Amino acid sequence: MIFLYRNGFNPADSLANLVAFDDDDGEFGEGTSRINALSFLSNDDYFLVTAGFDSTEVGTFSNQIACAEPATRVLVGYGDFGDDTPSAYDGRYAQLLNGRFEVSVTGFNFASVPFVGKTVPLASSDSAIFYFFQPANFELLVKIVNGCSLNSNYWVFYAATTNVDFTLKVTDTFLPGPNNFITYHNTLGTQLATSIADSEAFPTCF
Repeated sequence: MIFLYRNGFNPADSLANLVAFDDDDGEFGEGTSRINALSFLSNDDYFLVTAGFDSTEVGTFSNQIACAEPATRVLVGYGDFGDDTPSAYDGRYAQLLNGRFEVSVTGFNFASVPFVGKTVPLASSDSAIFYFFQPANFELLVKIVNGCSLNSNYWVFYAATTNVDFTLKVTDTFLPGPNNFITYHNTLGTQLATSIADSEAFPTCF
């Protein structure tokens, strides 16, 4: 089954923002779903979600998106930065400014247990909120600002409400090569970088 959402998808409230859906009992037969002839608003974000008919179904699938007019960008989740093989998006990465920037957080707690930050579903293209341990316990707000008209840079802002060890990684996906990212690190037991305003993070305006 496929589901199309406008301006946000929240798995805890699967009917919110739902635009259209289709299962595999239509004209194309079992195993194929299709949503046809929809008009999209240029300033909105749309989310295509694929799921089994029930919670016990597992397997592989492929999606094809065809646009009469070019889309700004079609985004998918990736297993790791630098890995071009798409994988199931599980909240480990926030994709900001229409997908140009990917943001992730890793770290460990006071018991030396590692964690991977997960994003909270938001209807925002420039900001992301991460939780580290419990979905209702927000730990980190990250925002990216297009400051190209002011100082020819993209800016990175973040505010943390934790003193565990974490490393925030921000990647400019439009840049090739291994040096297309920056990291910010907070040391365990401190709040040395509770708030950062980096107005010269990415001098990559073009």
